[in-house]
Amino acid sequence: MKMLIPLCTFALLLSLTPLGCSEVERTHDCIKICDNYATCLDSDLDKSDCVDSCEDRGEADESFAKKASKCEECLNDKDCASSTASCFDTCAEVIARSALGQGGAQD
Repeated sequence: MKMLIPLCTFALLLSLTPLGCSEVERTHDCIKICDNYATCLDSDLDKSDCVDSCEDRGEADESFAKKASKCEECLNDKDCASSTASCFDTCAEVIARSALGQGGAQD
């Protein structure tokens, strides 16, 4: 019985670990996506609002979160010209819904 409490506590802490990791990953995706858009296409973009919108949408909509992850993967190590040309299709909806505030349940 004495071992049961520490074992349950450990199991509970272990089960919460993946949630923290996925949240950090999602935040990173949004920061990278919004920063790339601001750097390459719209220097007047409020990056903080973009990131907040992206994170909120990602938490509310699993499909959006998957699209944001694919967009971030596409942007990896590309300059502005390359990312604009090769990632447009992958990132267009994510940018429209985050940076431009269009579409989805958050509007």
